[in-house]
Amino acid sequence: MTQPDKTPPQATRPEQTQQTAAHNTTASSPPFVQALTQPHTPPVPWHLARMPAVGERLRDFELLEILGSGAFARVYLARQVSLNRLVALKVTRIQGREAQTLARLEHPFIVAIHSEATDPERELHLLCMQFVPGTTLERVLKLWHTRPLEQRNGQTFLECLDACSRHEAPLDLAALREREELAGFDGVQTVCWLGARLAEALAHAHQCGVLHRDVKPANVLLNRYGRPFLADFNVSHRSEERSDRIGGTLPYMAPEHLQAFAHPGGAPVDHRADLFSLGVLLYQVFTGHLPFLSSNEKTREMIDALMTDRQAGAPPLSFHRAAPASLERILAKCLAGTPEARYANAAELAKDLTGCLEWRSVQKSLPAPRPLTRWALQAPFGFVALAIPMPHILATGVNITYNATRLELSDEQLLWFPLLVLIYNSLAYPILLGIFLRKVWLVYLCWREVQRGHSPANIIQRRRETLQLPAWLAGLSAVGWLPGGFLFPLALWLLAPPVQPLLAAQFLVSFTLSGLIAITYSAGLMELLVVRVLYPCLFVETREFHTTARSELRHVSGRLAMLQFFAVLIPIAGVTLMLSVGPEHSAATHEQAFRLLVIATLAAGMVGLGLAVYLAAEIRETVGRLTGQPR
Repeated sequence: MTQPDKTPPQATRPEQTQQTAAHNTTASSPPFVQALTQPHTPPVPWHLARMPAVGERLRDFELLEILGSGAFARVYLARQVSLNRLVALKVTRIQGREAQTLARLEHPFIVAIHSEATDPERELHLLCMQFVPGTTLERVLKLWHTRPLEQRNGQTFLECLDACSRHEAPLDLAALREREELAGFDGVQTVCWLGARLAEALAHAHQCGVLHRDVKPANVLLNRYGRPFLADFNVSHRSEERSDRIGGTLPYMAPEHLQAFAHPGGAPVDHRADLFSLGVLLYQVFTGHLPFLSSNEKTREMIDALMTDRQAGAPPLSFHRAAPASLERILAKCLAGTPEARYANAAELAKDLTGCLEWRSVQKSLPAPRPLTRWALQAPFGFVALAIPMPHILATGVNITYNATRLELSDEQLLWFPLLVLIYNSLAYPILLGIFLRKVWLVYLCWREVQRGHSPANIIQRRRETLQLPAWLAGLSAVGWLPGGFLFPLALWLLAPPVQPLLAAQFLVSFTLSGLIAITYSAGLMELLVVRVLYPCLFVETREFHTTARSELRHVSGRLAMLQFFAVLIPIAGVTLMLSVGPEHSAATHEQAFRLLVIATLAAGMVGLGLAVYLAAEIRETVGRLTGQPR
């Protein structure tokens, strides 16, 4: 098969359209436009045997070709002579209610009705409709789902659309921009884009009091630009009217629709059955198969089996590695077994699908991961275990070196000092680490559920708790480090006096400097992990997510300002304090080690300042994308 052109063909005038040979679709096809046709002519049903032939003129219409045939109707591509335009002309011997139904609907994603007429001589009913040059979603999906999963995106969707379409389309610059947007989508965005537009069409129909009752891929037309049109309202009815005529297609029916089909006269089927059918359609678009047991057998036993299967709710999408939790939540709500558990209306569904689409776009636009971020993305909780402790290890090294080179303890104090260190660390570290790990563990459990494709009930609470992890880490680190500057000299004063003021000042410098290093850089690394990696993963409710993100991320800029402030302060203040607080004379070996400590502190401070700038830049760009306010 040759590669199709990625842009729609150029516009053609109606009079340039040539008459082609008639092509019929199978009898199971819907009575609407079928752009792909079978290479042979199937037997003509008896009730269509006296239909007009291609080339004839039927009132104001010249019949150019057969677009499709259904059980009781035939659809022609026709030229309306009086207006010199191409139309789809649906011809039937049975006058239905489709014209009256569609006449109430004017929406960009619903096939428009132009006029209705009859031919008394031939006893034909004529329905003049908008001609959509393209094909049906059903035809495109058959080709699209032959592609490997990683190749199912907006571009390949359009390629399949072009391959399935035979008719040229008029040039439409606005629609061309829409096609270009679709070409840049991945598979999830493509599903959400199609679903949102069909949900908007259903919302309009329901608002006008019209229920479709047969939403399926065969009843969705796609023009050459990819825009979907909801079609074939032949079995629809007005919601304010009671109807015993229950139509539809079994694989796409809601449980209550199946109940009404098998047992007429029960509870009425409302607009939420259409939302169920749309959920089945979107599930099929995304996965390539139907979510439930499927059969066209119309025995009461089979229908009862189908109904029971669907009342259990939708199967999870967790087997599908490309499925985000936000899309699974939307489809699960559409496919709930009871109408009460579904969306209240199609407009709410359209908002959620639009939010999922926008959220996916934001995720793709997040800053390109740098080495630290790549590590965090690949193993976020491994990052917590290995990267977050590194500033504390560095701070411990600074503390030990400073104490060894600058503290002048008496012999009795030298005996007590290691014991005090052991007691302090044995008490502080397990308690503080236990508190922090409990916070991390709760976030990990929620994150793991989302990674499996589930949507935990407490996900909003856990997402907000995730944003507090850097503050918790900074606070617990401060509690672990800073009190040591007061507690150690106080304990030595009680156990092995005297303690000179200079010694107390040296303890204060040692623990304060080490604590600032540990607090600043561990909290900065945790901020990167939280904002860039964990927080986006825990966004499942994506409707109006920009507003939500602006509210939840409002404190991040202040924390980043503090990070950069302390990153600048640490090398300057650290070296100043080390040089100003100390004995005037010390051993030559200690003096040399101290000089090395000062130089190392300056070098580490410069590296730390660069790290802080790096972290702040990536975090700010991420926050800008999430909040819709790029910086």
